[in-house]
Order: sequence, then structure tokens, then C-alpha cells
Amino acid sequence: MATLPQELYGQIVQWTQTNTQLALAQTSKAFQRCAESQLYQALFLRDANVAYKACVAVTTRDGERGPYVRKFWFYHRTNNRVDSLPERLWLRIKAALDVAVNLEILLMYDPALTNTWVLSATDIKFQLQEANLGLQWDKTLVEFLETQEGLTYLHVEDSLEDGPLAAISPGKLQSLKAFQGPPLVVAELLTCPLTHLQVEVENETAAIVPTVMLDVGRIMKNLRSLHIVYLPEQMALELFQLISSSAYAPTLQFLGALPYPMQNRYEVHRCLMKLYSLELIELDVTAWAPQPYDCYQRMLAAELRTFCPKIAYVGLWIGNLHCVWIYQDEEWTSTRASGRLPQQETLWRNWPWISTNAPRLRLLLRRVLSLFLLPVPPWAPAEHAIDASTRLEPDSFDALDATSVDCSAAQPGAFALVVPDDDDCDKGHGALRNVKTAEGGQRGEALLRSKQRQPVSPPQSPGRTTRRPDEDDESPLMMTPRKRKVKNASS
Repeated sequence: MATLPQELYGQIVQWTQTNTQLALAQTSKAFQRCAESQLYQALFLRDANVAYKACVAVTTRDGERGPYVRKFWFYHRTNNRVDSLPERLWLRIKAALDVAVNLEILLMYDPALTNTWVLSATDIKFQLQEANLGLQWDKTLVEFLETQEGLTYLHVEDSLEDGPLAAISPGKLQSLKAFQGPPLVVAELLTCPLTHLQVEVENETAAIVPTVMLDVGRIMKNLRSLHIVYLPEQMALELFQLISSSAYAPTLQFLGALPYPMQNRYEVHRCLMKLYSLELIELDVTAWAPQPYDCYQRMLAAELRTFCPKIAYVGLWIGNLHCVWIYQDEEWTSTRASGRLPQQETLWRNWPWISTNAPRLRLLLRRVLSLFLLPVPPWAPAEHAIDASTRLEPDSFDALDATSVDCSAAQPGAFALVVPDDDDCDKGHGALRNVKTAEGGQRGEALLRSKQRQPVSPPQSPGRTTRRPDEDDESPLMMTPRKRKVKNASS
């Protein structure tokens, strides 16, 4: 019997839905390899039991499916906060990572932050591009990072150990462009060619932030985007002064989300005048009393543009309410998104990585639209868009007990990826409203108004008619906040 070329099987599989791919992997020898390569290409695992079974499927048959995995995203979603996960789960995850030789993007969160041994450098063969790790900074993690020559984005947690932090060897991580983490770890990465930096400040580390930022200002001359979150208000002016006198001040394009003083704003304006290239700025005005309303926000945005003529984006944080003002065609327009936190924003690391010939202001508007509408966990990797075609109902795992899985008896394609549902993706991100464009005209505005009046309901997966039992109103562990109502800001 004549068979089709393997490339043609692959093309057919790419245009089929995930449930169809699962059926092909289980019933057709000809389609099995191509279907499994699509099913295991991106694993989004949000439950410990599902993660265990998926890792069993990856490691069975001598790890035959391991090379298919290019994205591995694990966070345990639960209604009750947990302090640790079973050791046998981490053993299975380690076995899966050992055979995933083509892995490029890794997102993994450990509630205890201590299981860095799963990344033992002696057993790792893959080269990551992005690593978003909910693990503590220790010697084991440092040894692993030193083997990742192509790593461009990194997020880690602070060390839980007393004493000096483990140091990166000279000449390592020379491809690292973006880092998100605590100030103590930033101090260990001063020799890396960072262009995008987010510093996550806590009460215990706030005192060392000025010292770290002083070193950053002397060494990191290529920094283009700086995002400092949860800085105490009394330290804001000192940080503005350090930033304005730094080596990267003339080329800095994004700055956020420092507290903005209500009184004596001229001191901040004096610092901003030295940031000649600043185009986007985010400020925290939560402490203002009374808090600025719409017209006052517009005045603040125009005031900032007076001292930084290139500013076309002003973001104001009022608690978990994010008010954005965009300057386009000599007019300010506003948007709002509730239920978010400064730490969750990704604009700082995405600007200005996309190069295009389109006008910069128009590009900025499109980028802001897309970033607001994407679901982003607070520690999500830079490439976090989820293809709707790669979605499988987790009911496929219900017939399998994690305690009785026989690796040798696992059927082809019996375990597949699980990704966040559409209604999860919609939680806490709001939608942009009242956005004016030069090309839209009256027809575009009328269409936009008609769409806003329509009730928004997330798309349903095939065959899905009921809500998952774990999808309640409580925010999951390390996931996006609850769904909030979005209010239109008057321009």
C-alpha cells in the first residue's frame, strides 16, 4: 500500500484540532509521530496530577517524545495555597526535562522555592532562550544558568539562604538581555549586557536598592527599559535622581513604576528633563489623596510631556487600577484595566523589541492593545501567547490515576497538553475602551460602540458545555487576578 511523504502528514496534522490530533496519535501509525510532535510541542500544565501524567508520557518508551517538547510551563493551580509539592512529582518533572533536549522556553514554579535540584546541570542537554523560574537563587541554579549560552530572558526568586549569594562566573550569560527579579540578584548580573530590567522590591531589600541602582547606572550603559515595582514612596526622589545621572539616562526609553510625589513634582520634572529618549513612563499615584480623576490624569500626562517631549504613553497606577493615556495626533486618549498589578505588566520587556517601518505612535497603540488583552501570569515568559488550536480538555486525563501509571504500558498520545481555558485567560485583564485612531473615522467608532454594547462571552472549546469544577471565583496559586468590571475612562 502506497504511503504519503512524512512532510505531508505533518502539514495535515498542523491544520487539525487538538482532539483530532489525539485521536490520530492513538489510532493511526502513519499519523502517530506527526500528531504527537504537535501535541507535546507546548505543555501548559496547571495541576500536579496532570503534570505527573504528562511527564510520564514524555519519558515513556525511552523518552521518545522528549525531543518534541519546546515549551514547558508548569504551575500548580489550587484553591488552597500549598507550601510544597510531592517529591515524586519533582522526580518525574526532572526525568521529563532530562529527555526534552530541544526545550527552548521553561516556566516552572515551586511553592517552596527549594527544588532547584531538578535543573542539575550534569543531566541537562537543552539550551533555553527564556527561563521563568519560581526557584530560589542558589549554587545549583547558578551552575545550571552558566550552561545556558543562548538565554535571553530570566526571572528568578531571591535566595532563602543566609550569607553571600552564589556568584555567576565571569563571561557567563552574555546573551542575557532581560531580567526580572530581586535587587540582590541584579547585583550579581551587572556584567550581563542587559537592555531590559525589572527590579522587584520587598521591605527586606528596599534599603539596598539605591546602592544596586547606583552600580547599574555606572555599568549598564545599554539599558533601554527600567521597571522598579513596589518601591517605598520615601525613596522615589532618590531613585529619580540616580536614574537621571546614570550612564543610560540619554537612551532610556521606558521608565516605571516609581511612586510619583503629590507635592514638589518639579523635583521629578528636573530629573526627567535629562531623559532625552524617554517615550513611555508609568507612575504610581496610589498614595495621592484625593486620588486623581480623569481630567486631572490628563493634566498630569500633558505636564509630563512638557518636560519630556517624546513621551507618548503615560501609565498611572491607582492600587490595582491601571489608567493609560496615549498621545496621538495631538490628542490624549485614555484606557483602563482593573485587577492587575505593576509586577504583572510586560510592556517593559517588550518595548522596543519589535522593529517595523510603521509610524512609532501607531505601533505603540497596537502594542498596548495587544498587551492588555493577553493573559499574563506575574511570572509569565516573554512569549506567552497561547494558540487556540492547541487546546485539549483535561477530561482526557480523568481515566488515569497518577498513583498507578505504568510507564511501559502508556499508549501513544494518551497524555496531551493542558492549557488555561478561555475564561481563565479573560480574568482580570479588562479591555481597552475609547481608543481613537486616525483611520477609523465615524464608521469605525460606531462599530466600536456597537461591539462594546454586546455582552462578551469567552469562546467555548469543542464539546464543552459546563464549567470546570476548579474554576471558581478564588484566584489560583500564582495566577492572574480575579475578573473585574472594566470602566471606560472619559477622555
